[in-house]
Amino acid sequence: MMNRAIAAISMLFLAAPAMAAPPTVPHERAMERMEEALDTVDATDAQRAATKAIVDETLPEMKAYRAEGKFIREDIRAAFEADKVDREALESARLDLVDLFDRATSTMFGMFADIADLYSPEQRAEWRKIREERRQQWRRRLGFDG
Repeated sequence: MMNRAIAAISMLFLAAPAMAAPPTVPHERAMERMEEALDTVDATDAQRAATKAIVDETLPEMKAYRAEGKFIREDIRAAFEADKVDREALESARLDLVDLFDRATSTMFGMFADIADLYSPEQRAEWRKIREERRQQWRRRLGFDG
């Protein structure tokens, strides 16, 4: 059961970026993956409820970051598409992206830590094992020997 709990946490972490997406098929799939992960680890009702509450609390902030990133990407595109590349606009957008990345990762890591606190050290150790197995699967799919 500990191994399954860690797998659930890892699936949640892998699905987190998609959770910030608009309510579309990718978002729905991310939520399904979270449920599948929680099923896999036989998460208790209390763990499920607490995990969902943490995600639900964080989701609006992550959606706002996603929207902000879209505007920054539009600024970058415009800077490159100008008659002459607007290097000042690019630098400004770069700094905005650095700031956005800092805020978004701070929020995400806080969410991950809050969720990890719901599980025992043994469950988190198992999560690391499952995460490594998944990483190796992806590396093989991408053609890396690893």
